[in-house]
Amino acid sequence: MALFLLAGLLLQMMILEAVSLPETSAVFCRQRDGILPFDTFALHSCANCYGYLFPYKELRAYKEFLISVNGGQFPRTTFIRADMHSIKYTNAICSTLNYDECQRWQSCCQEAENCCLNMAYNQQEYDPEHFKVTCPRTWDGFGCWGDTPASTTVSISCPIFITHVDKLRKLNITIV
Repeated sequence: MALFLLAGLLLQMMILEAVSLPETSAVFCRQRDGILPFDTFALHSCANCYGYLFPYKELRAYKEFLISVNGGQFPRTTFIRADMHSIKYTNAICSTLNYDECQRWQSCCQEAENCCLNMAYNQQEYDPEHFKVTCPRTWDGFGCWGDTPASTTVSISCPIFITHVDKLRKLNITIV
């Protein structure tokens, strides 16, 4: 599984190098906490990934942080920045998980960042009429959904970081 994740990340990096993407400081992406600048989006999404995947673990998501709530491995109210690009923070977060769980958390974080960059790369000129009849693109914590016209059903494959599901099964959403 780790080899599969590594191959996927390398392919994504090659694709990102081959296309012209905007600077991340100019990228804004949508998720449950709103429309956020790329760096803030990445931290919020990564914290939420932990919360969604491991709701019964020691840490709880709060904005761009994970907070120790039960005083187990970390003292109560310890704030850990949900930054998967920092060895310091990744090691702290992964110390609450086993190896497979840590890989799944990092995969979810990476998928969120990829989604954000794809949203920015595929962004069209702003048209207020467009959003009157379309639900905007968003990262929902498990998948990346593009702009979707009203009264439409769309689906995506279950992400690899979710356990106990058939990876070929589709997630469906109906936009009303």
